Amino acid sequence: SKRANQTFKGMLLSVGFTIAVIIPLLLLNPANKEESFQHPEDLQAVASEVSGVADFKVFAPQVSGDEYANFARWKSNQIQDVSYWEFGLVMDETNFVYVRQSADANPTWIALVTDNAIPSDERVINGHNWEVRKKDQTVYMISNFKDSTLIISSDTGEEELMTVVQAAEAQGL
Repeated sequence: SKRANQTFKGMLLSVGFTIAVIIPLLLLNPANKEESFQHPEDLQAVASEVSGVADFKVFAPQVSGDEYANFARWKSNQIQDVSYWEFGLVMDETNFVYVRQSADANPTWIALVTDNAIPSDERVINGHNWEVRKKDQTVYMISNFKDSTLIISSDTGEEELMTVVQAAEAQGL
């Protein structure tokens, strides 16, 4: 009987030691906080750096309130030898707008960036023509300004797109 109980005692000791090691590790691990997932980027600072490289007036809207840019970067000769400025705007907890701007835009680059979305509409906003393309849930708005092409996209709704489009119009690209 003593020999039969040895396996049971060994199993209990193994489980006890395992729990004794796991509990401190779990207690030392910091809890996730909502703000830890927000990584706001200083859009104006990055845009001022990029304006020295870009051949166009860089679009960088002022963000306020719950809105913030979570990335902003200059992509040099990435697709079809087209360099472009891009950034992402988090409009609130669930809405996101992606912005790309280039002086060297061509139809192939636009097709690649818009995932071959088909033109579905054209809108005139403040006297400026905007081509609307849709693919699945994503809506793209494309406009040619005097020295650049601007592509604004979102899969969360047109309200956020219109906010950014109006900011682009107000900046007078």
